[in-house]
Amino acid sequence: MENKYITPCGMCRQSLVEFSTDIQVVMTKPDKTYMIMTSGELLPHCFTPRDLNNEPRISNGTVNNTDK
Repeated sequence: MENKYITPCGMCRQSLVEFSTDIQVVMTKPDKTYMIMTSGELLPHCFTPRDLNNEPRISNGTVNNTDK
């Protein structure tokens, strides 16, 4: 096994962000060192329940509203 962080798969990341983009995820290495990131950091530009409400998204300082 390589000495890389063990991270959640894409499906697990999507499941996490559907609850919150602020969930702390602890990723470990075989040598027991660890790194902590939020679910939103692990899956940037994710689809969340907020997207179902047609709330505008802000990207690079510009509001993108697709419900016209």
